[in-house]
Amino acid sequence: MNNLINTDYGLEDIKAKDVIAKDPRDLNGYKIALEYAKECFKITKKFPEWEQDDLADQLRRSTKKIPAQIAEGNGALYSNRELYFIGGIALGSLCESQAHLDVALAYGLVNMDEHKRLDDMAQEIKKRDLEISIFK
Repeated sequence: MNNLINTDYGLEDIKAKDVIAKDPRDLNGYKIALEYAKECFKITKKFPEWEQDDLADQLRRSTKKIPAQIAEGNGALYSNRELYFIGGIALGSLCESQAHLDVALAYGLVNMDEHKRLDDMAQEIKKRDLEISIFK
């Protein structure tokens, strides 16, 4: 049986033993998202004290949600729920974190090299998220 339950058909033939529990830690998108969150956290530690409770906090919160939302979507048994979390919520948090990084660049809190490296990681996560959610 497939990992996901297709809600277009009846559920009466599905047995618990046929449902495979998935591990998001096997997904490349999850791994990259976790590394992205870690790298963004390192960057925010260098922000000035006056930005720690604002921009740094927002960036940390948005980036740590990304792997969690990929995991939640990957763990869903219903394909629509998986698409909702991975293709919607996780991508939304990723775009939010990119906006925070753009602000950090504009304020001179990150340099161009740091910004490009993190933006490249974000683009890779987007690519992997779309592979997970659409091409399953």
